[in-house]
Amino acid sequence: MNTLQANVLVVAVAALVGTQAHAYGGQAVSPAEARFAALDRDNNNALSLDEYAAEARAEFDAMDTDHNRSITVEEMDAADPQADGEMSSAQKIALRDENDDSVLSLDEYQASVEEQFEVIDVNDDESITLDELKSGVPVQVPTP
Repeated sequence: MNTLQANVLVVAVAALVGTQAHAYGGQAVSPAEARFAALDRDNNNALSLDEYAAEARAEFDAMDTDHNRSITVEEMDAADPQADGEMSSAQKIALRDENDDSVLSLDEYQASVEEQFEVIDVNDDESITLDELKSGVPVQVPTP
């Protein structure tokens, strides 16, 4: 394994677990930097909608355990248990549930990913930089 491959592996693992990693050479990598590096498949220091959406689709597929192209509260709870102070799965689904059927369809999920991409892309250049990704996204919490 060369140094580049090792650094990519360290960054990818850090992105998955949400911790700070140290790549070869001892340089600290923040969770945002790790996530960005893992998503930036063409290494151009910018995320396209396709790169950004690929991670989201993988997350959706992992949650959709019955493979019916929709996510229930139970599936989301199993994949991502609620942490203290975090929105419940019902709230997360309600935020994106356009037809109010209490499940999150693949189409609803993809539409919300595109909307989130547009919010993060503050300069409207159809790509997200690391600085834009670090800036965070304001989210309104719906009531279930």
